[in-house]
Amino acid sequence: MPGPTPRCGDRVGWWPPTRRLGPIHARQPRNPGGRKRTRWIPANREPVHLLLKWSAERNPATIEDHRTVVRAKGAVWWAKFGAPGTTAISDTRLTVIRRQLHDGLETHCYLYRKGEVWRTTLEDITSDPAQVQEELLPGYYDTSECNLFVRLRDFQQLEPDWALEHLTLVPTRTRWRSRARSATRPAPCRYTSDSSPPPRLPPKSS
Repeated sequence: MPGPTPRCGDRVGWWPPTRRLGPIHARQPRNPGGRKRTRWIPANREPVHLLLKWSAERNPATIEDHRTVVRAKGAVWWAKFGAPGTTAISDTRLTVIRRQLHDGLETHCYLYRKGEVWRTTLEDITSDPAQVQEELLPGYYDTSECNLFVRLRDFQQLEPDWALEHLTLVPTRTRWRSRARSATRPAPCRYTSDSSPPPRLPPKSS
């Protein structure tokens, strides 16, 4: 026997039951079960690299002392001198670099002074001295003198003008000029569109 004729406003048909998670519909967790997700990295994502200016006035063997630690330990902490409590790089830039390191993007740190440029591979970056292992320091300064630390490996010397010709600083609210020469703080930078692989100079004779 047919049922009653639906009236205007009656719900006709079948609706799937609404899943209730409590007295109120609670938001479901984004990652149920604790499964590890694989982060998708766009193929055309351009990494941000770092450029640090340095001077040999305090220690003429700055580079060699750091390379000695790399040969013995596999990596070394390079520090930027600065008063405690000051910042060498913004939190935003620090987060960007940490994120791409976490995502597996190869990131370089360029050590620049007039007439000398070194390219290194960046492994970690922090402003907290407590995260720096003392055995990975060159030993001629104390962490209390510094406000930024980068863990490096793979020191490669480049042609003296390579950074000026092939790196462009990432724009910030401060009006930087476009080349590495103008950087006074740790400078986020990218390759220019016409960059070629950096030439590696022959090793210096010991």
